[in-house]
Amino acid sequence: MSSLAAAWVSPFWMVRVSQTFGIQQAQVFVTNPDDRPLRATFEWFKRDGSLVKESSPIQARSIGSFIPARINESMFGWLRITSDVPSAPWGVTPFGGRGEDWGQMTFYRIDISVIAGVVGVG
Repeated sequence: MSSLAAAWVSPFWMVRVSQTFGIQQAQVFVTNPDDRPLRATFEWFKRDGSLVKESSPIQARSIGSFIPARINESMFGWLRITSDVPSAPWGVTPFGGRGEDWGQMTFYRIDISVIAGVVGVG
């Protein structure tokens, strides 16, 4: 099985705002190992159900770095990344209430073929 996919989900990201540390945001990196550039779409789902969606190009054989744009308040939620070329993400996020608490984000491959088989599409 390849370590690459065109769709990923991460169950937790956070933006933390404090007087001591300022704004601390999750940071996600996406690797594009292909010879073609890709377009990645980031869907930052917030805990209140709202969505911040943004797209960005990533050049061939390079790494892009992303933060949840337009979110400048303490917030958390989950993230979906889709791309037109298979890619591999990783990232870090603050967690908890103290400014020094950071952790690795977990990413899970979304297998569209399994979903299509269950609902009878394709």
